[in-house]
Amino acid sequence: MSERTLYVDVLGGAAGDMLLAALIDAGAPEQQIFELVERVIPTRFRVRTVEVTRAGIRSRALHIEASSEPWRTPRLPRMLDMLDGAGLPEPIRARARAVLERLGEAEARVHGVPIEEVHLHELGDPDTILDVVGVAAALDLLSIGRMAVSSIPLGEPGPAMLELLRGFRVRSAEVSGETVTPTAAAILSALGEPAELPDFELESIGYGAGQPRPRRRPERRSRAHRIEAGRARRDRLARARPRSARGQHRRPDAGARRRCRAGGVRRRRARRLDHADRDEEGPPRSPAVCPLRAGRGIPCAHRLL
Repeated sequence: MSERTLYVDVLGGAAGDMLLAALIDAGAPEQQIFELVERVIPTRFRVRTVEVTRAGIRSRALHIEASSEPWRTPRLPRMLDMLDGAGLPEPIRARARAVLERLGEAEARVHGVPIEEVHLHELGDPDTILDVVGVAAALDLLSIGRMAVSSIPLGEPGPAMLELLRGFRVRSAEVSGETVTPTAAAILSALGEPAELPDFELESIGYGAGQPRPRRRPERRSRAHRIEAGRARRDRLARARPRSARGQHRRPDAGARRRCRAGGVRRRRARRLDHADRDEEGPPRSPAVCPLRAGRGIPCAHRLL
């Protein structure tokens, strides 16, 4: 089977469990995914997916029943050893390891310590391993070769979050609190690349939702995102760039046409004045430019000489 392209449209935020739920909603076999996760951390929890509604859209979310057994958060090298010794298929192991190493590198840079000494604290919980290994397994089972990521909404990001998203397009979420978790940021940055919606044949769509938020923080309850999977029709993704640079000329509005017509009149007048002033001393008149409305390409725009 040829490789497919995945586009992650981060609507209101992202978390590791949301990414995994969206991949399952798009067709990844959840039973196989959870069996692979149990190779790394057996008997830590029971997981299933449930259908929920977020902002009026049917989505899928993870329902996790955690084990009551105590868990001692390991340092990063120990987590990597657990991953390497689980007998996972190589593509899944490599992807999961890349995400954990990305997390460790960001924490090491922020705190100024060697990566071997990084302690991930709550990021070393079983939930993180579930999200990371689960997403890696889902991508492999869906034959995903490329993952493109939309711009990412940020609320109040911490230093590690900003480090993880270095090089990615971000936008203001206009809400307080966290809209993207460190686990999700590590997955997106380690396995994906910033891009617009690629040119591909759309085959499946999945919606992933997070856990409901307390009522006292209603602005954080709508966090959700969408993924789209298909087969690329071109060999490379459409890189993010302004739409006006892609040849998508828009019809100018009436005001723009009037300004351009007026510019033509001014150009003829300027030429007459230029001929009349050729024998006068002093520098030539400054060039003028037909005004362009920001973000709109006007075909009749010209430079007055």
